[in-house]
Amino acid sequence: MFPAAGVTFLEELSANNHKDWFLAHKQTYEAAIKEPSKEFASAIAHGLEDILGGPLNHKIFRLNRDLRFSKDKTPYNTHMRFAFWQNSAAKPMATPAFYLSIEANQWMLGTGCLQMPGAMLASFRAAMKAEDKATKLNSLITGLTNSGKDLSEPELKRTPHGIDPTHPEETHMRRKGLVCWHREEQNIPADITAEQILTAATAMAPLYHWLRALE
Repeated sequence: MFPAAGVTFLEELSANNHKDWFLAHKQTYEAAIKEPSKEFASAIAHGLEDILGGPLNHKIFRLNRDLRFSKDKTPYNTHMRFAFWQNSAAKPMATPAFYLSIEANQWMLGTGCLQMPGAMLASFRAAMKAEDKATKLNSLITGLTNSGKDLSEPELKRTPHGIDPTHPEETHMRRKGLVCWHREEQNIPADITAEQILTAATAMAPLYHWLRALE
């Protein structure tokens, strides 16, 4: 479980995003964020292994922001992010994965691949030229979006060179990544359970498997 106290901490950090406040509340961070996140991520990983049928890697992203190339110099993220993926040879952003973000007023679980590497992107575009594979993907997406989930927008404004802009899957051809998101708003801080996350993951697992087949 990710405790309500952790959600409250993120909410308060949003209003006090500076080092002095964080250091003054570091004990709360340790108790309400750091330690619960480890147990929470492990519980989700074990549950996903059952859903996906295989071993899983997981990562908890740092609360500290990388400020080297950012104009925004606030030192901390005001969300906790996690990734769960099976391809141990790839980084979680460049392989099909589950992405979890916990924020002060919502949590989001995404399924897909944020940044398809070259070989996978080529396989994806080839699949969009195969009617049966394209039909299957669109059916999965329709089922998810009809249930209230959100689909990421294509990254490219135009179809890549060599691809017919009138192709029936033109929208997908403009993608470099594809992620479907489940969102749960929280008006007040509340505990978030692994069961909630895994219920959402179960509904999105077929999309994950479809993308995994491209690797």
